[in-house]
Amino acid sequence: HSYTVLIDEYEHMDQVIEQLENRKIAVSSVEQFIPDSVQLLSAVFTGAGNFLTFAILVLAVVNLFLSVSGALADRKGEVGLLKAIGYKDRQVFFCFYLEHVKIALRAFVLGALLSGAAVLCINWINGSGPFQNRIYVIRWEDFWLLCLLSFAIAVLVPLLCQLFMLPRLVKIQPRQAMGQL
Repeated sequence: HSYTVLIDEYEHMDQVIEQLENRKIAVSSVEQFIPDSVQLLSAVFTGAGNFLTFAILVLAVVNLFLSVSGALADRKGEVGLLKAIGYKDRQVFFCFYLEHVKIALRAFVLGALLSGAAVLCINWINGSGPFQNRIYVIRWEDFWLLCLLSFAIAVLVPLLCQLFMLPRLVKIQPRQAMGQL
């Protein structure tokens, strides 16, 4: 039998070879070389990927904030109507917050499923390919960390936006707001 052992980091290679030899498993060849061009290209992609990930997160937060604030500003009449029928400020806040969270969570679930499928495909293609391509395998821990971050953004940005916008909107008198319906 022959086995292929993939070592997670170069620094662990000697330890793995030693453990294999201690178990009386002969190590016939060790592929230790990754061309400099592949390492350079990997560094460029990693840097560009980190920059684009950060830029996308910032743009998502700004876009979500502007979307929620615009939706709230356009709904002054609804705020006035809810206040006129007896809703308290807290109830108005939770009505709009739950509405925005429901929309954000739908987008989160769809995005997580699509990106999970993409990561699965990328890992399958690169994981079963040549040794040099294994450097492009995406760790699932990184994927779940980004999913957790996007979930936090989907829940917290509407909350922060409403905490910023609703105190001004609930001060509008119902009669004044009803004129904007």
